[in-house]
Amino acid sequence: MYEQSDAAAKEVLGASVLDPEDVADEVMKGLADGRFLILPHVEVRGHCAYRATDTDRWLRGMRRLRRRIDEVAAG
Repeated sequence: MYEQSDAAAKEVLGASVLDPEDVADEVMKGLADGRFLILPHVEVRGHCAYRATDTDRWLRGMRRLRRRIDEVAAG
């Protein structure tokens, strides 16, 4: 998905994107631990919790992220 993103999204998200090898390592650890939900990013657990328990807050965060990407794209 990242490779198909536009340049602005890559600039905003770039530092937080994990390498495929790192994701694979986390998936293997999760499988070995018997976890059902495997989240390679520590922050994603919080995002999932907000999405489930405080949808409005999660949506505000997603809108902020989209605005940042749009601002970068606009220059």
